[in-house]
Amino acid sequence: MSVRARIRTLSKEGIDFIIGTEADVDPTPYDLCVLSPGIGLASPIAQNIIRKQIPVISEIELAFWK
Repeated sequence: MSVRARIRTLSKEGIDFIIGTEADVDPTPYDLCVLSPGIGLASPIAQNIIRKQIPVISEIELAFWK
């Protein structure tokens, strides 16, 4: 299944997505950011999250949450 098809499926469940360059400037104040290991803190999307003072955790940290 393609990423876009997965997004459509999850959107039907009420899960919102912002992808691509829109995410680099998205003003939404999220509660938490789970940053993929492939995305550096210097990237535009990570800098947008950091500027908004949103807590950032890794996928590995999320896996340990109960």
